[in-house]
Amino acid sequence: MKRIVLIQPRAGYLESFQSAPLHPLALLSVSAALIDGYEIRIVDQRVDPRWMASLADALQGDVLCVGVTSMTGPQISHGLQASRIVREATRAPIVWGGVHPSVLPAQTVAHPLVDFVVEGEGDLAFPEMVRALDRGTDPMEVPGVWTVRSGDAIGARAATILDLGALPPLPYDIIDMEPYIGRDLNGRRRFSIKTSRGCPCRCYFCHQTGKKDNRWRARPAAHVLDEMEWLIRDHGIESFQILDDNFFVDLARAEELLRGIVSRDWRIAYVVNGSRVRDILRMSDDLLRLLARSGCVEMQIGLESGSQRMLDHMRKDQTVEQLRDANARLKLHGIARYYELVSGHRGETIEDLRATARLILELSADDPHVFFSPLENLTPYPGTEAYRQAVEAGMNIPENLEGWSQYGWDRALLPWMDRGRRRMLERFHLFPTVISARVKTERSRVIQALFKLYRPLARFRVRHLIFALPLELILFRIAAAMRGRARASPARPEEV
Repeated sequence: MKRIVLIQPRAGYLESFQSAPLHPLALLSVSAALIDGYEIRIVDQRVDPRWMASLADALQGDVLCVGVTSMTGPQISHGLQASRIVREATRAPIVWGGVHPSVLPAQTVAHPLVDFVVEGEGDLAFPEMVRALDRGTDPMEVPGVWTVRSGDAIGARAATILDLGALPPLPYDIIDMEPYIGRDLNGRRRFSIKTSRGCPCRCYFCHQTGKKDNRWRARPAAHVLDEMEWLIRDHGIESFQILDDNFFVDLARAEELLRGIVSRDWRIAYVVNGSRVRDILRMSDDLLRLLARSGCVEMQIGLESGSQRMLDHMRKDQTVEQLRDANARLKLHGIARYYELVSGHRGETIEDLRATARLILELSADDPHVFFSPLENLTPYPGTEAYRQAVEAGMNIPENLEGWSQYGWDRALLPWMDRGRRRMLERFHLFPTVISARVKTERSRVIQALFKLYRPLARFRVRHLIFALPLELILFRIAAAMRGRARASPARPEEV
């Protein structure tokens, strides 16, 4: 049987603060239609400290092709490292997919370590391309596949998959599940699932708005409930992370899922990643009570900024007052809130940042159930309005994958920011997380106690935008390095 090797690259140091990495969802999705006819071997750099040896072993024998998934940023450099090993070991074609190759297919496929790109959702396109390679026919007949011919990048866009219910289930049996099962703050076994794709909103920085068709599509509630039941029964999952970009677009469908959870009496906890302020305000009190009753312990919400001027600039279609109302409704029903933040926008002023700082302090005051992400720096994705503004302002656009790999969560590389503003945002990066009632990524009681002692000073520094001597960033990096070494070491008996 011919083999397909798929590679999941590391993404960056913040992965070290997750109790377990997300399972290789994209790679499992493109494998689902191939498992009956091919041997699938997944090499995950995040969970395999000997991934180079595992990759070398996987490349032995009849390898039909090698796939690499990547988003913009450090993950690209790790993907290129793996691609060099592949190129030296085999003549099998190297296929890249994921968010970054999808937004820049022509530039990606022009790299000497990339033979093909699968643009967009690869659930159907990648299996069709694999079968074309196996038959010896032209893979360029498959919509969504790109390559270079006669020095030019060529390809065609694949149609958006509208019926997610028609896709085969994820082939979880081809991976070892245990490394991807983490622990929530209460020690429950946690796993991540995705119940829908796309988002109908128009936030100017989101890669979804860069797509020609970013419509929201959902898996049938029955399929999601069956998957959850299997995970609970066969893997002891007690806590779920719902990874949707926007879970509550269809409130009737969300209610069907929640009632299904309650009717099964699972006694689980779950976190909803994709939540919008206006959807929370659309919910009835009955639905909010059902949300809490079904086990929702936290909703992650795109706060982005405390400045109404910046929210309008971002096309968030929400107001600061609506955010306060949504926060109060969730607090009333005992649902924790995790707010996501982004800064570095064109025209953003110190007063806009002060407004964000004030709102962070207001929402977190005397509320142990409010948490914040680090203040992310704007990364303009090609095709988005943010990207157009950055290019218009003179941003130096990377010309290859190596250049795009330098985009990171804690670095601001935007043309409208001077050195002083850039340094301030880099140092502000971790403060929202530090001033939360608890650092969600840290389970050590000693470290939590140290952060608790430091928190009053952190809140003072945020209130006055004083970010000299960024000890927080240094400490987080040291902790990440220590965690990375621990993960690379053999597990202690109690961790097995």
